[in-house]
Amino acid sequence: MEFSRSSFTSDNSVIRHAQCIREITVPLSTADDVSTERNNQSAASAVEPIMTSDGNCIIMDKPPREILAYDIVAKCETRLTSGHRGAILCLAMMSDNKHFVSGGEDKEVHIWAFTRERLTIEKEGVVTFSDVVLKIFPHPSLKAIGVMLRGNTVLLRHLGNKEVDELNIRIQDSNVTVLTQTHQQVIYGTDRGKIYVWNYERPKDPVFALDECSRGAVRLISAMSSSNTLACWADSQAHISVWDLDTKALTTTVPVDATINYTHLSLTDNGGAVAVADEFGRVTRHRVGSPAASCTLFAFDAPLVLMTMVGSTLTAITDRGQLVALELPATCDGLLQVSSMKARDRRRLRKMHSTAMTTSLACSLL
Repeated sequence: MEFSRSSFTSDNSVIRHAQCIREITVPLSTADDVSTERNNQSAASAVEPIMTSDGNCIIMDKPPREILAYDIVAKCETRLTSGHRGAILCLAMMSDNKHFVSGGEDKEVHIWAFTRERLTIEKEGVVTFSDVVLKIFPHPSLKAIGVMLRGNTVLLRHLGNKEVDELNIRIQDSNVTVLTQTHQQVIYGTDRGKIYVWNYERPKDPVFALDECSRGAVRLISAMSSSNTLACWADSQAHISVWDLDTKALTTTVPVDATINYTHLSLTDNGGAVAVADEFGRVTRHRVGSPAASCTLFAFDAPLVLMTMVGSTLTAITDRGQLVALELPATCDGLLQVSSMKARDRRRLRKMHSTAMTTSLACSLL
């Protein structure tokens, strides 16, 4: 499939090391749709949409009081009233792909049953918390959710018992900036550049901190249970750090441009590569380890609101509703070839530039 010029910007120097398998426009909320009732700083922009694990359906918030499900394949939608007594601040898809949850200003998390075949949504329950729900991350296998509340509280709640927290921790010395989960851990980064790993299957000494401390706030984290690998990026950092969660050791760093802000990060290839999106809507893929190699997957003309990796398929959506799904190669070995091609191009350009300067100087002496 060819990209349309309206959805991306590119030139002959961009090498797309992937195959485009889908390109459509989805009915996202725009900035004008966002409710002015929101008074929480973390909810100043539209809620990030969520996607089913097969990549065929998107669920999103439609302010002020609706939830919308959009079938990417059939290109049809269904809406219903959210039932929240205030703005929705976050959405999360459960691991069974049949339920999702919504959290909001009313201190509640609503549990929804979802059937993609008939595109129906039905409420199954409500869980009440002590403060505004800012972020939700589902457990990868259990019917449980990790929740970040206003007031720097992170907890784990099993939805089979809606009254009792399995874990509850209050962060005293810093503010939580990002939160994610693996099968055994809750992982969160702070505005002081620290990353904490919380093993909820280990009752004694469940929390440990990764040793390296960044100067900037931790903004992006991606963790992969199969390889027990974690990748992270902090403000103004010139690299992405990659950690082994078994040994708690920094295994490598992937160089990136420190002058650019990054919005999304995802480990790929069982931890062998990372895909990262920047503030301009460009997505690049970097090989983890030596020798370093990278390539540009695609470049939109708008920033992303969602980037998700399911199997070998990477799906990205811009804030204008442009969606592209890419099938990535089984391994990142091809990045080495791409990197060497770029190096040859750079040498060729330097040679051309040197020849042009010599010719210009000779002409000026005539």
